[in-house]
Amino acid sequence: MNRRVPCPRLLILAWCFWLLVNWLAVLGMGGGLRAARVLVFACMIGMSLLWPMLRLSQHTAAGRTGRGPGAWRLLLDWFCLVLVLQATIWPLRLVAGWHVSQVAWLVAAIGAWGLLAGAVAAVGQRSRHGYIRAWAMVACVLLLVGEPLLMGLLNTGTAEARVAWPMRVSPIQAMWAMSTPDANWSPGPWATQIVGVFAVATVSWVLILALKRIQRARG
Repeated sequence: MNRRVPCPRLLILAWCFWLLVNWLAVLGMGGGLRAARVLVFACMIGMSLLWPMLRLSQHTAAGRTGRGPGAWRLLLDWFCLVLVLQATIWPLRLVAGWHVSQVAWLVAAIGAWGLLAGAVAAVGQRSRHGYIRAWAMVACVLLLVGEPLLMGLLNTGTAEARVAWPMRVSPIQAMWAMSTPDANWSPGPWATQIVGVFAVATVSWVLILALKRIQRARG
């Protein structure tokens, strides 16, 4: 990197505010499993939608030239968001009665889809064109709700057997299964899905950073 990547203080402050508001909502709901699930899904929305939306809406010289801390800033963002997330998710064990490994997989799921959404945002942020950034944001939305929307469309207006399949792109089904009561919980196929998403996100980031390095070398 040819310059120091600044600490995203304002982003961390906004993230803390988002988590605090949702914690207050959980307390207002009286706690319990339902409230804990609401907070977990709020964390996923923040990591995979609100954060990319913020960065894609910002004007950055790094995004236009391929220089500067653009991609590295997003990686630092992700690291800081996941770090703060720990203080929010782990206390939910007291509210929902989840097992330690169950909470760990929930954190891993939020981090994995957040990392993938960050990679999509990093690609979109490199463009000076607003429509490219808009399509990047659409891709982030589809990562989260694309499969449920497709299922809903396929099942619209039919009285026959409903169309359904185990979701492999959207985290919604995995998050719901991972946040079941402890007695009924099993990592099942969802662990493989989370690891797969994290692997895809990691490869995407390696390619993004390699391309950035090649462009810098070419001057």
